[in-house]
Amino acid sequence: MLQLNNLVQKFTYKTVLDGVTLNFEEGKIYSLLGENGAGKSTLAGIIAGDILPSSGEILINQKRVNYKTPKEAIKLGIMCVHQRPLLCEQVTIKENLLLGQKKLDTKAANSLLNYFLPQRSLNTIAGDLTLSEQFFLSFIGIILKEPLFLILDEPSALLNKSQANRLFDYLHKKMEGGLTVLLITHFIEEALNESDNIVLLKKGKVELEKSADKCSQSEILKLLYDDTSKQDITQLEEYKAFITNKNVTLIQSENPRALIEKENELLVRNKKDNLKYGIIPSDRTFTASDPSLTVLQITTAHEKFADKKSLEAACNKILEKAEVNIKSWEKAVNLSGGMLQRIILERELSINPDVLILCQPFQGLDFMACRRLITRLNDFLQGQRKIIVLEAKK
Repeated sequence: MLQLNNLVQKFTYKTVLDGVTLNFEEGKIYSLLGENGAGKSTLAGIIAGDILPSSGEILINQKRVNYKTPKEAIKLGIMCVHQRPLLCEQVTIKENLLLGQKKLDTKAANSLLNYFLPQRSLNTIAGDLTLSEQFFLSFIGIILKEPLFLILDEPSALLNKSQANRLFDYLHKKMEGGLTVLLITHFIEEALNESDNIVLLKKGKVELEKSADKCSQSEILKLLYDDTSKQDITQLEEYKAFITNKNVTLIQSENPRALIEKENELLVRNKKDNLKYGIIPSDRTFTASDPSLTVLQITTAHEKFADKKSLEAACNKILEKAEVNIKSWEKAVNLSGGMLQRIILERELSINPDVLILCQPFQGLDFMACRRLITRLNDFLQGQRKIIVLEAKK
């Protein structure tokens, strides 16, 4: 049993987690729901050893533990498969599976490969895998380390229905041996169907902790968005209406390397033609931004030769449009993924581009964040400008 007792995480601009107390029982799946910025990733980061909490404690079998790094968490059986798979794409599947291991159990590795990646071998180069296959490779690497508590960060964002079913079939079998799973997801139906318990975070607090079979979708929607009538048009319908706009070009590929190459091609084109391009790259954290930079530096990347007062004014204008509450001098590492994406979008729109390139723009966004993004993009298209969307094909 893993327990969280009154966890608090404070950053300069806000309290991200405010007294979170939860008990995770052995052999169950817990779905963690909440809007972007609710504190889900921060909570997962604390459990996985990526983040040190401001206060509170973690207990395993009623004994307090004080691990400070992911390596120490792994020794306790606590592991995480990140939304962006942490792989070395230049080497083989076998070499990736050896990372962090003294010796590879080849028989177990091949068995898992046959189940999740039947068309691949240990000698396949990781960079040749699709995004969903990269997820499964990362997942296999964790399973080989025999976790007791497994965190899955938005796996279904990368998987089609068949792949997700295969994943959950496997997890339910592993639970019989005592595995506990914390599933971060935006898919409410998936949470209700696949998990034992629902945990809903709202503004850093536990808003709901309940058995999945006693929850309903309408109850969760009301807690998330206060008004279920906001769901009268589904996210999928809004997405289809947007993507079929005559001024939107959709480019899809199963191969992440092909998407990155196309992204680079479009960036090169930006320097050759007379059109002005704005771009939200697939790697928001290190290509469009940098955790060590300040919010001022990120928001004013397009500004040249401006004085400090003008830079501050430009920064504050972007933050206001992005609806992000943070000070200009704070580090980007304090931003949630959703907040960072909104800031990058408003920064690129601030240059009034002719063409806006969006790479995986909806990945990891909840319903309201997707709706907000589509509304903002439709406003941009009113001026007969164009959008290019690069997306992974599931």
